[in-house]
Amino acid sequence: MKFRVLNAALRRARRSALVVAAGLVLAPLAGVPAYAADPAVPAAVEGESDFAELGESTGVQRLRASAALAAVATPPTPVFGPSIDGYASYDAQDECDPTEKPGPVEMRAMLNRTYGFNRTGNITRACGNGGTSEHKEGRALDYMLDVNSSSERAIAEGVLDWLLATDRHGNKHANARRLGIMYLIWNRQIWSSSKADEGWRSYSGDNPHTDHIHFSFSWAGARKQTTWWTSGSVAGPVAPTVAYDQGDGTMRMYRWLSDGNSFNRTSDYDSGSFRLSAVGDRMASGDVDGDGRDDIVMAYQQPEGHFSYYVWRNGNSAASVWYNSGSFSLANVAGRLVLDDFNGDGKAEPAVAYDQGDGTMRIYRWLSDGNSFNRTADYDSGSFRLSAVGDRMASGDVDGDGKADIVMAYQQPEGHFSYYVWRNGNSAASVWYNSGPFGLTNVAGRLVLGNW
Repeated sequence: MKFRVLNAALRRARRSALVVAAGLVLAPLAGVPAYAADPAVPAAVEGESDFAELGESTGVQRLRASAALAAVATPPTPVFGPSIDGYASYDAQDECDPTEKPGPVEMRAMLNRTYGFNRTGNITRACGNGGTSEHKEGRALDYMLDVNSSSERAIAEGVLDWLLATDRHGNKHANARRLGIMYLIWNRQIWSSSKADEGWRSYSGDNPHTDHIHFSFSWAGARKQTTWWTSGSVAGPVAPTVAYDQGDGTMRMYRWLSDGNSFNRTSDYDSGSFRLSAVGDRMASGDVDGDGRDDIVMAYQQPEGHFSYYVWRNGNSAASVWYNSGSFSLANVAGRLVLDDFNGDGKAEPAVAYDQGDGTMRIYRWLSDGNSFNRTADYDSGSFRLSAVGDRMASGDVDGDGKADIVMAYQQPEGHFSYYVWRNGNSAASVWYNSGPFGLTNVAGRLVLGNW
């Protein structure tokens, strides 16, 4: 963690470490010490008399220990713009509501996914047990990591470094602010958002927090109302997957992973009976269940006359059906399927543009509840010929409001083309660009949106 004593020498020492304890880092460790209670009164957390600057001897000890540790993975971080939450003020527990709030629950799940653990952590505490604690409001997390284990200590310090790092826009303590972290306690030290300029300080509470990191969340962080959950896109690096028709009524998804400089083959997915002729080009990716990892969605024309949305979680799980329509022909959709977070709830949902055959179109829309897609309000156009669009339809947050929008490239009869935008996928269309003479025939369906 970036204690005041973690200087350039420490960073050089970490970079020069040659021992990679990958097996130890990724495997859950047995014998984790049992939970121990936090300090009973708020003064033990925030009171100035309980803190002192770290001494040089502590820093030297940490330097020697860190030099032997390899870099560890950190949780996947969405891509954010420069806007960021302010520092969370200190708001001590003042009511009894020991139900797990979604922010700490998702933080625990994110740590478990990142490090291959299945640890329950401690989020709640009985109201009659001990003194003031955000655990009694379900907005604190004790994540068990042992300071005496070199691999677990490396994980803990990696997580804390990651939380308090400065982002690419120059925002200090960026991930802690975006997650709504109010304070952190680890290994006899505390960092408080309300006193961020003081850095890490000595902690003298009854529990030294040497067997777990304590995370306390603001109410906004606990309720997933901070920008970590409401803004940003799933973090890179991303990697490709292609769906291959094997010619026998089955398909294979060939998959790659990125190391930041190249794509490398990884395990593939083989279907049972699944005709890609019923899918065409209607395949998209996005985080439909809100777990921070992308999933694959295909719209499949069933022989009975309806269609289904098939979902492969994380791109390699067994397929599951998230939606079955009534009578519906995907021929009128062609390849116009997009998948994105149009309402800013952290989950991607599909939209398709349907040619109504009368010179108008409808954008059919769904929302995700994390396990299925559910119909929501559609958009009906006035005069708008999808034959002038073809498959040139894409989605992304073009106005920076944290919600995705739909863009189509439309060939005008006068010989130029226009970019039409539907904010959040359902507003009235607006023209964002008119070209000079330009034929989209040579573009075909090759339109993408990105943050370049």
